[in-house]
Amino acid sequence: MVLGTSSGVGKSWLVTGLCRLFHRRGVSVAPFKAINFSSNTAEAEGAPDGMPGEIGRAQAVQAEACGISPTVDMNPVLVKSDGDEEELVLLGRPEGTWKLAAFRGRRERLWSTISSSYDRVASRHELMIIEGAGSPAEINERGRDLANMHMAHHTDARVLLLGDMERGGVFASLFGTYSLLDQADRGRVKGFVINRAGGPDERLTPGVRQLEAMTKVKVRGVIPIVPEILIEPGDSLIFEEPGRSPLLGALDFCAVRWPGEGAAAEVDQLRGEHGVGLRDARTAVGLGNPDLILLPAPPTDPAFSTFCAQTGLDRGLASIAARGIPTLTFIGGEWRPSPELATVLGALGFSGPVSLGDARHRRVLFDGLRARRGIDLSADPLGPLPRSVRQQQYDALADLLESRLNLDGLWD
Repeated sequence: MVLGTSSGVGKSWLVTGLCRLFHRRGVSVAPFKAINFSSNTAEAEGAPDGMPGEIGRAQAVQAEACGISPTVDMNPVLVKSDGDEEELVLLGRPEGTWKLAAFRGRRERLWSTISSSYDRVASRHELMIIEGAGSPAEINERGRDLANMHMAHHTDARVLLLGDMERGGVFASLFGTYSLLDQADRGRVKGFVINRAGGPDERLTPGVRQLEAMTKVKVRGVIPIVPEILIEPGDSLIFEEPGRSPLLGALDFCAVRWPGEGAAAEVDQLRGEHGVGLRDARTAVGLGNPDLILLPAPPTDPAFSTFCAQTGLDRGLASIAARGIPTLTFIGGEWRPSPELATVLGALGFSGPVSLGDARHRRVLFDGLRARRGIDLSADPLGPLPRSVRQQQYDALADLLESRLNLDGLWD
């Protein structure tokens, strides 16, 4: 079981790599996540009514890395949050919407579904790789948290605790999480893993040795940042590094940021959309070669024009225009498409300003730009990254874990 010091430390990523690693060794392996809090979903087999159901996309990706089809049992409880209300998807089927407090009171009654789903998947495979949710050390949730240590005890799992160096304070996060666990829970932790490490390993050696001495738990791996290996995270496909190209097949959106803009909240409507990489640019270097540029003001706006001249964005945007790259420009409270984009949208029967806050408008925008790129998602429910490229990514991640992760004695 892979647990993390918090959300976003790379649990889904590590589980995907472990799934691929053991699959390549000839082991029949499958993923499992008891409760997934995400609106990023995929289709899966095995819903009670015989129709395709809905699970967290991360578990579908992990199943593909295992060489198997995803089933609703791999993620029996899916929670889609909308403010203070949550929609419960149980075994792939929507069960209704509750206030957060009501859902929490219902968790114990969900345990029979979770445990039964796990048992069904486990009965068909030699090895299960389980993903936790958030942090296992939220002491205010102790006794109610079904997705982490409760699951570990039920399955007699060996636990790897993952921390993220890029977030800072990785040793404090690992030690603090471990220390807040109950004694019985700590006994299940068989290794620490440090993710997204930068710089030479020797720099971490003193901290690794001290953490091991204080906890008597091995640091089983220090995994560096490898930009070329890009696996979908649990909630979205996001690229924020300036000028970085997204995964093949994903749409690359670049938002120009400037101090005087009033459109940041509008642009952020695009974050978390599956298959869309949204990154920011404040200089010409950051523009790259995107599928869409979002401009917070027209170039004729005096303040924006001055900012572009000072940062070199004026030259970069002129190059963008010369290459015919589509743009959306925020003018008078509306997003106006450039002629190139208007043509693309017009082919889908859409005209006029685009509202980024309207899901229907966003869908037409994405579909139009995918069509412009020649991306066909209809034949591949896990698109937009082509299957062949996803398989290469899984193997590259497994290669990295083979070289950086020590699992010897994990099952002793």
